[in-house]
Amino acid sequence: MILGHKLPTVLTAPEIGRLLDATPDIKYKAMFAAMYSSGMRVSEVIHLHYDDIPAKTNPI
Repeated sequence: MILGHKLPTVLTAPEIGRLLDATPDIKYKAMFAAMYSSGMRVSEVIHLHYDDIPAKTNPI
């Protein structure tokens, strides 16, 4: 076991809801929702393009 590594802090579902409700810009709201629902990192969401999502199945 490796010592000294803390587990990351994870937001609860109500906290995520409050975050999305408090975000007025639809672009950032979509980014937060994509990160929460898919587990993507900030850098992955920033570099995501519309063409990266197949139209029929919508997986990221």
